[in-house]
This record gives sequence, structure tokens and C-alpha cells, in this order.
Amino acid sequence: MIRLGLVGGAGAYHGRAFSALINGLAEGQARPEGWPAFTPQVEGARIVSVWDPDRGTAEALAQVFGIARVADRMEDAADGADGVIVTDDMTKRHHHRAKPFLRAGVPTFIDKPLASDVEEAAELVDLAVKHGTPMMSASSLRYAKETEDLRANPGALGNILAATAVCRGELIYYGIHPLELAVSILGTGVRSVQNVGREGQNVVQIDYRDGRSLVLIVYAGISSPFQLNLYGDKGWRQVVVTDSAAFYSNLLGKVAEMCHSKRPPIPYAETLEIIRILVAAQRSLYEERKVVIG
Repeated sequence: MIRLGLVGGAGAYHGRAFSALINGLAEGQARPEGWPAFTPQVEGARIVSVWDPDRGTAEALAQVFGIARVADRMEDAADGADGVIVTDDMTKRHHHRAKPFLRAGVPTFIDKPLASDVEEAAELVDLAVKHGTPMMSASSLRYAKETEDLRANPGALGNILAATAVCRGELIYYGIHPLELAVSILGTGVRSVQNVGREGQNVVQIDYRDGRSLVLIVYAGISSPFQLNLYGDKGWRQVVVTDSAAFYSNLLGKVAEMCHSKRPPIPYAETLEIIRILVAAQRSLYEERKVVIG
């Protein structure tokens, strides 16, 4: 059994969703109104401790999902655990909480995004490498059920020459989802990024060094599921991602696997390139120019 500590985000969606998918409701507990309606789907893992700056929020989460211990200090969430999950708390600053665990050699999952700043993201990777700590950061869309067949058979469409990836929301905080969905198929190797949209209406041209193109559309006001369109020289595919229980549980399964194997499941260079693309897209919008990243 892989034992996990949950760090921060006890009152946010991901903290509740991850706890539901790993632990499930404690005996005799009803799901509070408005909380994610997931059932346990991650085998061989359990959240055994939780810490949050608001202790009352941590205690409420622990009671609902049968988490055995509420830690007094953030660092104590790793006591008796095989790894920690540093959860998105919607401040976009949660990644700073990972540092003591990386220094201590505790396998660490940092919820998306790794950081909103390239230097801060690189600092976390450097800490992981320096201390030999397995670290992972990813959007759950990387593991969408709807793309499993394409990830298993990347040549199904022939050479993919162009793609579009779409979602609603903010560029870095939500745009990471369709971007990582696309990268899970296309891989890395981006040369340049140019945002030809407007604030809240991002249309990002992403050019690969080998000539492939990806257009990332992140609009604040649209009504759209996470969507990916792929165009190859032997076929094309539209992917609409709807099964959130599957992509969350698949992600958490990878976290548990990392804690067991002590090996990061995603190359750090790939994780950093995703952050570089998003930050470059924001910079391109503000500076009204193409940004070369590789």
C-alpha cells in the first residue's frame, strides 16, 4: 500500500477530488453537498495524512474521507508517508510548498501548473535533481482515457502535421490542460510561440522544429469541453475529453507508481518545456511578437 500525504488545497476541488478517488468516503459519512461525486478508483494507495493552513478545513476533509492524521506542520504531512501530493489551492503559489519535501528526498507530485514562472519551475527541477528526489508535475489531461489508443499507437494517423487544442479559462492555469493533452501525443521539440489573440482570447501558434504546428485556443468566455483535433497524412481525429474520473484516477495511479518505483514518470525536460510554452504565449501576447524558445 502506497501511503500519501496531502499538502494544501484541502478546501479546493482537487484536494476533495483526489481524496474521493483514493480513499473514498469514510464509513458512515455522506458526501457534502457540492463536493466531487467520485468513488474510489485508485488501487494500492491511501491518503494517510493531510495538512492545510486552515486546520479546520483539513479536519473536515480528514473526517469525510477517513484520513487518519491531520498534521500540525506542513513538513509533518510526510511522516509515515511514501510520498506527498502538493495540491492546487487556486492561489497559483502552491508549488513553493514542495521545496522542503524535495530537499528531504520525499517523492513529490506538484499539482498543475508546476509554476507560472520558468525560473521557479527550473528551481524545483534543480532541487529534485540535486537531492535525487523523484518529482512529477502534470495536467491530468495527459492521461485522458479518450487518448489512450493514440498514445499506445502514435502512428495511427500517420505523421501528425497539424493540431488544434481548445479549452475555456485562463492561459497558464487552464491552458496547460489542452496543451498537455496535445503534447501527450505530439511530444516536445517546440521552436517558437506566437499569441495572435487578445487578453482572455488566446490564439497561440506553436511551431515545432520539425515543421509541425499546434494551435492552442484558450478563451475565457467560450463553452467548450477539452478538445483536441489531430491531422495526419493518413487520417485525422477529433478528441473530446469528458471522463474526468478516468483522467484524475489515471494521474493519481502514476503518482502512486512513482512513489513505489522512485522514478519520475515524465522527463523533467518535457515538464519544463510545457511551462516555457505557456509563459512564452503570455509574453508573446504582451510584447506582440513571436517568442523563440528552442
